Amino acid sequence: MVHHEDKNLLIESHSQHLDASLLQDDPSGAVGYGFQDGQEVHASPLVTRFDGREAETGSCLAFAPRGKNGAHVANHQEATKTDWTAPSKENFIQLEPWAVPCDNAWMKDNWNKWQGYSFYTATLPIEKCLTITFSIMQPVVAFVGGLELELLPKPLFELATTVCWPNKMPGGLDLSILRSEIKSGGNLVFSRTLRLAKRFGQGTDFVKANVESSYQTSKHVVGLPESEGQSRSAFDKMSLLESKQRHGRVAALEN
Repeated sequence: MVHHEDKNLLIESHSQHLDASLLQDDPSGAVGYGFQDGQEVHASPLVTRFDGREAETGSCLAFAPRGKNGAHVANHQEATKTDWTAPSKENFIQLEPWAVPCDNAWMKDNWNKWQGYSFYTATLPIEKCLTITFSIMQPVVAFVGGLELELLPKPLFELATTVCWPNKMPGGLDLSILRSEIKSGGNLVFSRTLRLAKRFGQGTDFVKANVESSYQTSKHVVGLPESEGQSRSAFDKMSLLESKQRHGRVAALEN
């Protein structure tokens, strides 16, 4: 939602994933149209590899409760509403993955063969954000006869400050992310993120001990190798491989 917009200043609130359409400018004020993919639900096609060569499986990832009480269909069993219901909020439902057809037509024609299976997922933002953007537009060289020439990228310079908070502010938590970004021509030059990592349990104030910090440069835009520690998310990093290797070394020493 745009709260204020003029030539050099834009103030908007949004979820953590900012819709790019909010940044589009139509100086003419004319009605426009365009086609785009729906953003509400998504399927996840599965890609594998044989002999080091990628191959699209033609299947998508689906989930279903491991404990199912529905009818038996071919090589699987349907799930019921009860299978998706936990006895309390402290109980979780164990799921199992399935590779299923991605085609909408198959889903429609075989609606009674995948009941209780989750063939696609939706997104649920857990944070709301406010972004204030200050822009400096490029100078325009004007010639006799009304000819104008723009020599530099547009906008020439952007400074955006983003403040985020958990959706519905559980427990009164009112600040979760502070981010500053510098862009030129719409491309990232540098960003700095402070993220509240300790946001659950007791002692969740936005103080240094509870905050993770990260930065990102233009290397990310062009796909160049980034320096260690570069990240936009500012999550505390873990490594599955390093963890396994470390546990293997410990077990070897113990033996």
